[in-house]
Amino acid sequence: MKRLLSLLTVVVFAIGLSGCFQPLDKDGMVFGGKKVDVLSIENEDVFDEEYYGIQLKYDGREPSYAEKITVTVYFESKGDPGTDWEVFVTEHKLPEFKDDVSYLSHAEPDLYNEGNMEIVLGQWIYVHCTCNAETSEAPSKGSFKSYYYADTGNVITYSPDEEFYRYVMSGSMFQMSDDKFLELPYYSADITGDGVEDRCTSRTTGSGMVRTQCLVYDMQNHKGYCLDGFNYDYYVVGVENGRLIVEERGPNGYGDPTTRVTGTVEIAEDKLVFVPDT
Repeated sequence: MKRLLSLLTVVVFAIGLSGCFQPLDKDGMVFGGKKVDVLSIENEDVFDEEYYGIQLKYDGREPSYAEKITVTVYFESKGDPGTDWEVFVTEHKLPEFKDDVSYLSHAEPDLYNEGNMEIVLGQWIYVHCTCNAETSEAPSKGSFKSYYYADTGNVITYSPDEEFYRYVMSGSMFQMSDDKFLELPYYSADITGDGVEDRCTSRTTGSGMVRTQCLVYDMQNHKGYCLDGFNYDYYVVGVENGRLIVEERGPNGYGDPTTRVTGTVEIAEDKLVFVPDT
């Protein structure tokens, strides 16, 4: 009887332990949903590129300032024990040149080989294999897979004010505390021409060469437009008879006389452009 009880204890412990490595639903039960592949690398593929990058997608949704979706992504490494995999998560896509992503080799990976991470829809996942064409004489026989389980994403929906705040702050060098976003000044004007007023404001950004941009956010379609003239600043100064008034200042930094030109903005070929007054 003691041997039977001991055997049952071992079996129960093993079952419980195996459940610890599987995703659980909100009631703590093992989730048996469908696996959705994120990024898979097989065998000789590791010789093709030094870094593999992919933007996290979820259920066909595109990244939006109107909501935030987080999902647990699982990573599995199989094969050669001497092959290590490094996983990095970035907010934006890195340039597609090895020299431009080489700084990842000096950064601390967010994950090694296996495990799971909460990743936000729209973030980029970069995977690096320590066994590659430049350091190895034979192809790796390992593989690396990442996936999530369908219908397990956590969705946070933002109010219009929060959505607009998130867009403006996404590219600003001057961050604002969350309790201040309701005080973010903006003007209302129909720039997109869809009959619904858009939110318009200015944003200061940059490092070393600081510039002021004109922003138009289409609240109807959750899409932002940015006017950045590199050598010019664009200030939203008001609205007159439904017309957004923008002042262009520049050029900057080259010793040329600085001018101020008043005008407005419009969308042409899906880009925001400055239209000076005649």
